[in-house]
Amino acid sequence: MSRISPTNFEIDISNKEAFGMCLDKIFCLTSETYRQNSMDVIMDELYLEVNKLFNEGKKIPNIINNFLSKHNKSARDVFYWLLSHKNKPEYNCILGFFYCWKIGTKRTKENVYDLFLNAAKDEDIAKFFVGKCYEEGWNVKKNKTKAIEWYIKAGECAAAGYALGFHYYKKQKYYDAFKWLKNSAEKRNIMALHTLGLCYQKGYGTKIDANKGFESFRQAAKMGLPDSQYKLAQCYEYGKGTEKGLDKASYWYQKAISNKYKCYNDSERVRHKLRNEMR
Repeated sequence: MSRISPTNFEIDISNKEAFGMCLDKIFCLTSETYRQNSMDVIMDELYLEVNKLFNEGKKIPNIINNFLSKHNKSARDVFYWLLSHKNKPEYNCILGFFYCWKIGTKRTKENVYDLFLNAAKDEDIAKFFVGKCYEEGWNVKKNKTKAIEWYIKAGECAAAGYALGFHYYKKQKYYDAFKWLKNSAEKRNIMALHTLGLCYQKGYGTKIDANKGFESFRQAAKMGLPDSQYKLAQCYEYGKGTEKGLDKASYWYQKAISNKYKCYNDSERVRHKLRNEMR
């Protein structure tokens, strides 16, 4: 009796029904392996990764380059694949990112406005980048009013919420600033969390609430933002929204310094206070 053993299971090839089931299983496994390794699946994963991490406040070139490195993909190969696969709005959006940050290409921002505009029919992050094109003048004349209009259209995008919140914050329209920053912070945008903390501390667009200011800084500090690490250290040093804790203040000043925030004098001041406490 002849037997074969594909993918670690044996089958009697004289049994037509069993042999047919074996072939179906082999083809199914092969198809699944191909699907997992195909470029379109990888690009779908990349888009989701960018959408998540960019809205949290990470930088797009870092997100993309880290992702490609993790998947052993050449930026140049991916760029040329994207050029011939503009059938999905997500791919147009990713191609726009490759142009903007010269990933896999030396071309500068070629057609990015059109790419983002085509994708903006379906994707909020693309709407945000249409607004960015107007704000920065990428393949279109600068127009701050139109930039704001597109950021509003992309309001469900945390990055757009922060852009709007910070725009109104700079113009001292604190009620509008607070509304957009709070919406973005609830989606864990790191810069919105930090600026919201400032609003709570200073009573901009809301009542002064040191506890909520502390909590906003704490969340952003744990996500790695040096500005928030510094503000959190101040909260612990002076008891703003939390109990005083010089050891915790020293820890967060040091974290901020390690992330290139210039607060060496603050750190030394707290160390001096700690030494005096121990005498």
